[in-house]
Amino acid sequence: MRCVRWLAGIVGVAASFYVLGYAAIGMPTLGTAYWAARSQDRYCALRVPDGCDFLTQKFCGNSSTPPGNFHRKLARCMGSARKKSERVSCALVGSSSHLLTVAEGARIDAHDVVIRMNGAPDGFGKADRWLAKCVGRRTTVRFVNRYGLVPNGSAVPECVFVTDPVGSCRKPKCWNTSEDVKAKVECRPEQSERRKRRWMEHSLVVVDDLHPLLAQHFLTASKKLRHWFYRTIGFTAFTYAIATCDSVTVYGFGTSCDGLEGVRYYEALKPVQPRHPYNVELALMEEVAAEGSGSKAVKKGIAGWMRAANVAVYTPPCLQAPPVQAHDVCRPGGSRR
Repeated sequence: MRCVRWLAGIVGVAASFYVLGYAAIGMPTLGTAYWAARSQDRYCALRVPDGCDFLTQKFCGNSSTPPGNFHRKLARCMGSARKKSERVSCALVGSSSHLLTVAEGARIDAHDVVIRMNGAPDGFGKADRWLAKCVGRRTTVRFVNRYGLVPNGSAVPECVFVTDPVGSCRKPKCWNTSEDVKAKVECRPEQSERRKRRWMEHSLVVVDDLHPLLAQHFLTASKKLRHWFYRTIGFTAFTYAIATCDSVTVYGFGTSCDGLEGVRYYEALKPVQPRHPYNVELALMEEVAAEGSGSKAVKKGIAGWMRAANVAVYTPPCLQAPPVQAHDVCRPGGSRR
């Protein structure tokens, strides 16, 4: 019932999100910052022959589906199927190792929706139950980048958003601007053929060209960013969360308790990429938490997109002032690391 309650989203906003032949009347391309910022009422879904939904702004036309007509599963994943009186809470769970020092798992699971990224495991599976006390056991939505590294044994999400799917688009920054719908987009990341069947059988797969663009524009429009950097999958998921949920609590973003960037609570197969502006993204999250939709970053970057009335960024005691000495609450096999 919790998934049905949440997965319900932006009725008031979505009612105005109808798309009628924009490509046919010569709308500007999605690659321009102008369109990204001022045409938030223009996005749609295209059914990919491979069996999933392609979420986009650029390729909306007579053959596309506007949000008001999304099928039931896609409407739930996009938050456009709930009653106006419903208020949905979302937990966005990052992968910082500082999560192991706090017993926040029960509070994370108490949210209507739990959003995770890439290969970050929850505590659902037998091998990862030791994590449950710290990171929770539930996963409702998972955002996946080009590597498609979904953890084995974790809860199967209802929705999987693929931000770097297979296609003939190979230019740098390709998915920062837009894919060409003629590029034979497939319902899987670039490097995840063997995981394709699992996703198609158990989760609704959405090839997402919308939220990556919004997140990138949100990031680059900020005065906090002095040079061009590529947004992270976590910041993309944050943009999705504040556009879809009524309240958002952010966990597991930021440094380790030792002040190190990129130290995860699990062993990852791919290293942290230095080209990502992690500190800038966290600063933007904290600004949104403090100022809401009235923040300059929101007004300049994603005006009109934000639904969440309340946003909070959880900071563990070890990173607060004054810092508290931290020890791992969650340890595999009960041994202190």
